[in-house]
Amino acid sequence: MVVSFPYLGHHDYLPFCEILEDMKAVGYSNLKHVCSAVNDYALPTRSEKEQQYQKFYGWHNNVNAGLDVTDKNYFPIRWFRELNYDPDKKYVAKVVWTKPGNFEPPHVDFYPSFLTQKKPDGTLYNEAETREIGKGIMRAWIPLEDSKLGHIFYGEGFALNSWKQGDVFRIPNGVEHGFVNAGLDDRFLIVFTGHLLK
Repeated sequence: MVVSFPYLGHHDYLPFCEILEDMKAVGYSNLKHVCSAVNDYALPTRSEKEQQYQKFYGWHNNVNAGLDVTDKNYFPIRWFRELNYDPDKKYVAKVVWTKPGNFEPPHVDFYPSFLTQKKPDGTLYNEAETREIGKGIMRAWIPLEDSKLGHIFYGEGFALNSWKQGDVFRIPNGVEHGFVNAGLDDRFLIVFTGHLLK
């Protein structure tokens, strides 16, 4: 079986309870809401396949709320060392809150949105450029709670539906993936994106 999301170990020293409390204190309605199929997949640099998802997904079933926590002191130097992140370069940590009944269609992460949406000359990065840039970037998927029924993280030929708080997985560059919250419980996770040490 091909494992789409390599396991990066159990990192239970991260302050999961504090992160969850901070997120819930802000409140779902006060966070920035995103509909990927409308906001992101419609970009002209996206694949034709991704653009087609607008037929099936919208604000009724493809919404999550996010909070940038990059400025918080959640990640100690130990985290950077153990995952081979460069602590001296830009990184982004974002908490994502997904309500039941929402789905993230299959997509490939577009790392230029982590760097900048556009190149210095003002044009958008294309898919080939994205894949090249992505070789030096790693995106980690960090669930903030144990898995719940109906929470599924999937890729081509592989679905992850069981994890523990503290488990960390990598979303490899160029791997198509998505998420389903078909349960009754809200889902909370961190997406951490940073530069790898050379």
